Amino acid sequence: MSTTTQPPLISGARPGTYAAATIPAGRDSLRKYRQELGKRLRAAREGHGLGVREFARMIGMNAGRVSLVELANGAWVQSDAERIALALDELDCNR
Repeated sequence: MSTTTQPPLISGARPGTYAAATIPAGRDSLRKYRQELGKRLRAAREGHGLGVREFARMIGMNAGRVSLVELANGAWVQSDAERIALALDELDCNR
């Protein structure tokens, strides 16, 4: 199993943002990455005082898909994680 990292979640993302999280290579590493990213995204959303439904409405996503990413359940779509990360980064910039 390779331990090298892949590019950031979103190419060209500012360092230190949710979108700049790197995706590790390897199946076990990817699972752990998804779990950790989901925890960080959920904590950030809750830190802004937003519920899942309210946040999902804000970014034009289904609340179930947001939960899927946050809980790292099933095979979530990377584009959903990217969308959530970018929205949270934008909220952080507007604080």
